[in-house]
Amino acid sequence: MDSPAERLKAARAFRGVTQVELAKLSGVSQGSIGNVESGTRGFGRSGVALATALGVNAEWLVNGNGPMVKESYQATRVDQIDAAMQNLDAVLSVLTPGSRAMARDALKLYLDGQATEEEARAVLRACYSLAPKHETPAEERRSA
Repeated sequence: MDSPAERLKAARAFRGVTQVELAKLSGVSQGSIGNVESGTRGFGRSGVALATALGVNAEWLVNGNGPMVKESYQATRVDQIDAAMQNLDAVLSVLTPGSRAMARDALKLYLDGQATEEEARAVLRACYSLAPKHETPAEERRSA
């Protein structure tokens, strides 16, 4: 990949995000992203912000040097995903088995791109509304 346009398109495809989603994640306007991808302009100051939002090596994205994703980033990302999954398991544990299955299905559909974020959130809200009520740690301390 010789051009910034090709590298940015490849990084977006690798992460599975649209220009609009990348704009929200990076704070760089969708128009600027489109201009880079069409080859009408370079990164300017936006290269690092775009690389950070995409989780790719900034030196690769901007100049084409080095690997697209550094090994240290890959290991860190796996650790983050593992921690998020453990947190998700703890959150889902308060649901009834039927609600837990429904919540997992909603998340899977969202992650597979078959449901919007709003649809997944609506299902999750419904699942939690059916969950038995638990006191939060702060409420437990007050009642003790």
